[in-house]
Amino acid sequence: MQSIEILETAKKLFDSNLAVAFSGGKDSLTVLHLSLQVNPEMPVVFNNTTVDFPETILFVRKLADEWHLNLHVTKPKKGFSLW
Repeated sequence: MQSIEILETAKKLFDSNLAVAFSGGKDSLTVLHLSLQVNPEMPVVFNNTTVDFPETILFVRKLADEWHLNLHVTKPKKGFSLW
């Protein structure tokens, strides 16, 4: 599978400087799943934008527990405001 080959090449090139971004959505879930096949310990970065749906936050937390993710959560110093 070409996507796995690309991830394996990236792992060789970047070694421990490689991480995967995860938004909690279906597309990034697919990328996360493929990435973990190449490196189960890969750091996973979730950017808590402060305007995510509560269900998204719960899903990310549940998945992190169930899949034993090496999860790193980032958050802006000042939250987003819709108004």
